[in-house]
Amino acid sequence: MKNKKSQFSTYFSWAFVLFSSLVFSFFGCKKVDIDTQPPKIIMIQPNDLDSFAVGSDLLVVTVMHDYQALDYYSYNLYWFEDASNVSVNPGDPALEIEETAQIEIEDTAPHWENVNFTIEIPSGIRKGYYNLDIYCFDKANNFDKVAIKLLFY
Repeated sequence: MKNKKSQFSTYFSWAFVLFSSLVFSFFGCKKVDIDTQPPKIIMIQPNDLDSFAVGSDLLVVTVMHDYQALDYYSYNLYWFEDASNVSVNPGDPALEIEETAQIEIEDTAPHWENVNFTIEIPSGIRKGYYNLDIYCFDKANNFDKVAIKLLFY
């Protein structure tokens, strides 16, 4: 027959194991969601190589998606630097625009957001091909990029 000290030691060991497993399961094993997936941009308009008159407005229509949380978007519009891109009036200034804006979240995760913005194309700029780069960032700073070329005439 076991003595009282041995029985107490056995009960104490089992109680310690049970208590430790409970503490570990509640505090030591928290699920950590690390967002490693970049968001996605679906470009609706304009299309690559679309042309626009200077002095007009360029409407950009996209859908941006992320499984966790969208944060902001940015875009750059700049002269396409290439020997084949010859301007009608090379003395005119090249258009360069860089903008950033917060994405307004309208639903819960996963997020599918319509992101539309207008770019004013001023008169008197250098005519020719320009690059439009659009970036979408999520809360974990992952990003996607869409790049198209546009002709301003």
